[in-house]
Amino acid sequence: MIKHFLKIVLRNLHKNRLETIINLIGISTSFCVAIIIFTFVNKEYSFDKFNEKIDRIYMLEEGNSASMCSAIGIDLSNNFPEVQKSVRFNLSANTLFFYERSQTSLNNIVIPKMSWADSVVFDIFDFEFVYGSPQTALKRPFTIVLTEAIAKRFFKSEDPIGKMITNEYGGTYEVTAVIKNIENFHLELDAIASFSSLAVKYGPTFNYQFQDGWQFPTYILTINNELRENLVAKINAYYYEKYTEEELGGMNLKLIPLKDVYFSEISRDGPNGSKTYVFILITIAVFILVIATINFVNLSTAKFQQRIKQIGIKKIVGATRVSLMTELLLESVIISFISLHIGFILAEVILNQLNSSIISNIQMNIVYQFPYFVLFVGFSFFMGVLAGIYPAVYFTSINPLAVFKKISLKGKKGLYLRRVLIIFQFVISIVLIISTITINKQNNFLLNKELGFQKASIIHLEMNAQLYRNLEAFKTKVRQHLNVLNTSYSCRVPGTNFWSWNVSINDVSFYTKVNSIDPDFIDLYEIELLEGRNFDWEIQSDKKSKYIMNEAAVKHFGLERPISGAKLKDFSIYDKNVEIIGVVKDFHFKSLHHIVEPLLFYWSKNAFNTISIKIQSEHFYQTIELIEEDYKSICPNHPFTYRILNETYDELYQNENKLLESFEYLALLSILIACLGLFGLASFLLEQKTKEIGIRKVNGASTFSIIILLLKDFVKWILVAFVIACPIAYYFMDKWLENFAFHTELNLIIFLIAGILATAIGILTISFQAFIVANKNPIESLKYE
Repeated sequence: MIKHFLKIVLRNLHKNRLETIINLIGISTSFCVAIIIFTFVNKEYSFDKFNEKIDRIYMLEEGNSASMCSAIGIDLSNNFPEVQKSVRFNLSANTLFFYERSQTSLNNIVIPKMSWADSVVFDIFDFEFVYGSPQTALKRPFTIVLTEAIAKRFFKSEDPIGKMITNEYGGTYEVTAVIKNIENFHLELDAIASFSSLAVKYGPTFNYQFQDGWQFPTYILTINNELRENLVAKINAYYYEKYTEEELGGMNLKLIPLKDVYFSEISRDGPNGSKTYVFILITIAVFILVIATINFVNLSTAKFQQRIKQIGIKKIVGATRVSLMTELLLESVIISFISLHIGFILAEVILNQLNSSIISNIQMNIVYQFPYFVLFVGFSFFMGVLAGIYPAVYFTSINPLAVFKKISLKGKKGLYLRRVLIIFQFVISIVLIISTITINKQNNFLLNKELGFQKASIIHLEMNAQLYRNLEAFKTKVRQHLNVLNTSYSCRVPGTNFWSWNVSINDVSFYTKVNSIDPDFIDLYEIELLEGRNFDWEIQSDKKSKYIMNEAAVKHFGLERPISGAKLKDFSIYDKNVEIIGVVKDFHFKSLHHIVEPLLFYWSKNAFNTISIKIQSEHFYQTIELIEEDYKSICPNHPFTYRILNETYDELYQNENKLLESFEYLALLSILIACLGLFGLASFLLEQKTKEIGIRKVNGASTFSIIILLLKDFVKWILVAFVIACPIAYYFMDKWLENFAFHTELNLIIFLIAGILATAIGILTISFQAFIVANKNPIESLKYE
């Protein structure tokens, strides 16, 4: 029985090749998109899920920053019974370690991402151990846990436990454990050293500081997951009882559930995702599947006259309605299953390209595993049934006698349905076109807006111990090159996370962004000095006892005359004898998602982490090669790694760039699938007008007038879709633009371009067929039927 059904179905698919090909292309493409988006979304939502206690782990936040002072973690675990344990991280990048393999062999390894952490880190986070014990791994100072990849780089096949490695700052650490490489964690970690080492090196106060050193991401493990709101209130009340409001500077601690950290907009180190981006991708995938399904229904109902005679004959010779419905549904399900198979193949091919652009390190393995593969097969079956159920019910409901009595079966119901479905398809496509144009316009706005500083032709290098010991020597070497325009040391550069300090000016306290700079920083970045003066190399008192603030700080602290009369108290150094010597124009040191925050510049060599180098653009990369030689002469053990500031700043908009690329691909695919459906539908509908066209030509109608007549109905559908799509697109794009403190405007031109583009695509899709039909010999047309 099934074999009989399959033979009939395959015969029908072969007979209606154009319809079959259009359906296979549309549905397999939509499956390909769905598979790729599923793998991406699955990876995004897998972050931090390896932690069994994820519902009880929280990250501390203050002022949109994940950086805490070292005292807070200890305070919470010692004074709140709801807090079972707490852990502090102190993150470090590109730390050089030495391992003496023998008296003549020395391994120099740079650990890209490492951190110091409290010993309870392994009680909170579930990192998988290969060697060693989580209970004892970091109990002692100067112990370190390596990931498998780093351990192999150091020790090859040797047993790593008990081996000693020394970092460039002179600290010697014992390897006490090795853990599996950490993946899908919101912090990038290649090694974890004991936090107690820092207290030994910098003194016991380092382990418990409140006013200074807000640089430690801090996490707590609670006794249950229902304490969040009450615990937040208790924590803040505790500190406001312990310190004055001036000392706290408006501090308001929050608890962010670990499951939300990856998708949060908190200022922190490590990878981050966007729920908005994920939601949009899922929505588009659904829409593309819907468009493909609509094509199937449209093409099936459009061939009504051809299929109904076949079904009528089968009914007369005894076929039951159930068997006919089964045949039609099986046809639909087979197309869906074949499309799923093609979709898997396409996804494998396309994913390699996408891994180098829109997404990264996404593998297809997950979709072949249980239960996901079963879910895809089940969804394919469901989609086949969904696409075929209406044609199956509609065709088999017709009285077979009506077919042979030549009773009109066309009716308006099917025509209206096809129109509605075509309009719906183009509504989706036009919304995607408008969204793509808007996102592209906003991205151009982000990249081209005046930022208040110059970021072109600047590279920046992270500090290391060797470079720090030779700051002036390196600067002198670099400045000898004619194409080096300027150099400057600072704590941070624009586009990276600035530190925060509690600063009180005229009795107004606030956690203010700060950046340690040398006197060349403002000139190098061409930041406009509005009032007062810059730091001066010749004035030693400028170091740590003078400040320069931006306009936002002047406004926030209510200063009418900031250069004179401002009483500034810096709680980080407990120094009341500091003064403001200058005011700079506001510049966007953070992304344009945010308003310009109050910022203070100070000058302290101890806080320098970065060197900025400005280079002539004409000889940019040649000069970098010369700088690399200078760098290696001073830091022979360190690889020369630099960042171009333009790229650093552009990374602030990586989610927007991904969104734009995704929309470009998906808008193109949705239009392609919609046009395939329109092409197939037009071919059938125009064929039905053959006799009408012949009569019109005999009566003197020109080819051009007939083409216009044929196009008129289709264009009218697209215009209706445009009218419906505009308010939908405006609503969602307006909401999206609200994520930016500074953004472009939605204007009429965006919508007109989208409307013209959609109409032009629709006309091109059907004009060729219309031209062929309109040019047929009228004698042949009148012989039709």
